[in-house]
Order: sequence, then C-alpha cells, then structure tokens
Amino acid sequence: MNREHLMSLFSAGKMAARALKAATALALVTALTACGGSSDGPATTVNQISSNTATANAYTGPAAATADVTAFQINLWQNIRVQNRCGGCHFAGGQSPQFARSDDVNLAYQAALPLVNVRTGWVVAPPLPRALP
Repeated sequence: MNREHLMSLFSAGKMAARALKAATALALVTALTACGGSSDGPATTVNQISSNTATANAYTGPAAATADVTAFQINLWQNIRVQNRCGGCHFAGGQSPQFARSDDVNLAYQAALPLVNVRTGWVVAPPLPRALP
C-alpha cells in the first residue's frame, strides 16, 4: 500500500463517520418532531384528585422496631392491610391472627411470626380462609 491509497482509505472513513453522525441527527430530529412537534394531536385533560390516595391510607402508628419489621412492612404488610385484602378480617380486634392490623406494624409482625419459618420463608401454619369478594 502506498501513501495515496492509505490517505484515500482515511478520507473514506472520515466521510462514513460524518454520514453516520448526520443520519443519527436526522433520526433524532424526526423522532422528536413525531412526539409532539404538532398541535394536531388529541386534547388532554387534567385528572381530578380522588379521595383514594396513598396519603389517605398512610400508616401513622409506631415506627418499625427492627430491620426485619421494616422488611415485613414494605414487602408484605402494606399490601395486605387494606380492607379488600387480609385487613378486612385480620385487623386489630378482628379475626386471629391479627397480622394485618393497621394500628401497629410491630404487633402485626409478632402476629405473623408463628405462621412462617423465618429461615426458609415457608408457611408453617395451615392456609387462612380466603375472604369472598
């Protein structure tokens, strides 16, 4: 290979890189224009705030006493304590065991402990009856 041949290959590589950059820029501009550059799209409306918000069902009891209670609170309790789940029956003063009570996550955790093997995660108690919808 001589010098002219190497220079032409280098120039061709630079031209290919420029073409790739231009194609990328064109694709980006096209995508951005398609996403909202026009006022021909459908009208939007603001969603009304409903009374069924996360703050309406916020926990106000004592803080979790240990990291295990915090893990129980995050991974299970906050999903089952509502009225249309386990919390419909297993609330404070309701059906035993009261693992879905909303007044104190620490007491709910204590009620749930006899139901599982904490080392394996397996349920050791018979399944609880499922509430009918």
